[in-house]
Amino acid sequence: MKIIDFLNSQNLDDSMIIGYYGGGNFGDELLMEVLLNILERQKVKNLKVLYLSYIGYEKYHRKFNKLEIVSIKNKFKFFYKLIRSKNIIIGGGGIWGLDFNFNVFILSLIIFISKFVFFKNIFLLGIGYYNSTTILGRFAASLVGVSSDVIIARDSETYKNFRKVSKKVYIDRDIAFNFFEIDINQYAEKISDLEKRINIFYPTIFITIRRFSGRNNANYQKAILEVIQKNISKKICISLFETKEIDVDGYKFLTSISINNKNITILDFDFNPVALFFLFQKHNKDIIIISPQFHGQVMANVTNTPFLPISYDNKNSELFNLLGIKNFIKFKDITYLDMQKFIDNFYE
Repeated sequence: MKIIDFLNSQNLDDSMIIGYYGGGNFGDELLMEVLLNILERQKVKNLKVLYLSYIGYEKYHRKFNKLEIVSIKNKFKFFYKLIRSKNIIIGGGGIWGLDFNFNVFILSLIIFISKFVFFKNIFLLGIGYYNSTTILGRFAASLVGVSSDVIIARDSETYKNFRKVSKKVYIDRDIAFNFFEIDINQYAEKISDLEKRINIFYPTIFITIRRFSGRNNANYQKAILEVIQKNISKKICISLFETKEIDVDGYKFLTSISINNKNITILDFDFNPVALFFLFQKHNKDIIIISPQFHGQVMANVTNTPFLPISYDNKNSELFNLLGIKNFIKFKDITYLDMQKFIDNFYE
């Protein structure tokens, strides 16, 4: 069963969608936006989405008809709306993986209780569960696995892991691959705004940074600095895939390198993620992407934009297996030479 087949065939009225939405992360906001577009087209009624913060919702998302935003800050309202919902949808993300944390454990407990105390239908769509998670992460994923009525894994590793606790598991791809289901006309103004900010009028090197701890992050930033020094005549856009309020150090890094480099544009994550997809689709002959982020790589593939395959977690490796990419670079090993070779091939 594929995600789009499930969404087209299942009555999802009275549903609550839960994910790491409202946390200022590009990938999570993207998943939410794609999923809501499909559900709106299906005319789903009484749809609610759990959002970590009301702040910034309109910045990252368009207005969806008859959608109720439920803030996690109001715990009473959240649990009331949860109990009143017939279905609970976990809408994508590599939740049980390298980035597993205590909040995900609490979410897993809530799903378990929702099933066996309140008898809700539980649907996991385009989800990720990886061997890179912790022991607690495996336990949490097992709780959710036995609670779910349908699990649609986004790759083979996730499928194998969930099959250990459930037979209701199917395999598809990440929700973002359903980007083609979205009407571009609804994003025309947002695309135009991004086009002006990035200033894509000639070939552009688009680089994203991500919060990593320790030496690996320092190596990546060092490689970026060398790329900048060697390509002063080329257009470069460097972007956060988190808000500058969350990745404070990353934003400082961006602003410091843009001061004396007129060829560089910096981009904070304060835009609709689907608009960026459409922008890359429009300009895919004039852009290349260097991004360790999973959804930066999905965006490149879906829009047919050349990208440098970099893996920092099993989810990246699983994506490359899905796409038939055998040769990729481990994030901890990446150097300026890897980036420059990729850039030189584009400009030949």
